[in-house]
Amino acid sequence: MFENEQPEVKSADKKTELVFSKEIQANWTVEGKRVDGKNFTWNMDALQDFSASKDKTQNTFAGTIIYKTKITVEDAITHLDLGNVNEGITELYVNGKKVAKRWYGRAMYPVSDVLEEGENAIEIHYTTVLSNYCLSLDIPAVNRWTNRYKNEPLTSVGLEGPIKLIKYE
Repeated sequence: MFENEQPEVKSADKKTELVFSKEIQANWTVEGKRVDGKNFTWNMDALQDFSASKDKTQNTFAGTIIYKTKITVEDAITHLDLGNVNEGITELYVNGKKVAKRWYGRAMYPVSDVLEEGENAIEIHYTTVLSNYCLSLDIPAVNRWTNRYKNEPLTSVGLEGPIKLIKYE
């Protein structure tokens, strides 16, 4: 590990080049599994920040949000980029196969091994923080904990996208 010898041949830098990028325009079936055991289903034609919603079941949501849609792929795609995920934990499934989970950083997933030409089922599991839900509760112990956040805007939650199909070479 700590040798004075240098390698005779240096490895060449591998350059990747963006060949194709297309935003997914789809209708989404969105299932919310809230931390208190209540379940919700929403149909969305566009992804949105749940904290900006007028719907109380969305802007106070905490738990797991499952986004489902079907897309048609006509070209070899190497990656799926989820765009803005508002710092949530994301887990991607393509055609029922788990691709990977991202706890932080850019939510870009390699999909060349699972994405097929033709129709594909996309499922994204998104885990939220508890803050907006806790602010909605009327429990003295929780109120003490969240009191300093009452004058702050709600925490952004959910996938905002844009979700893109990407091909690198």
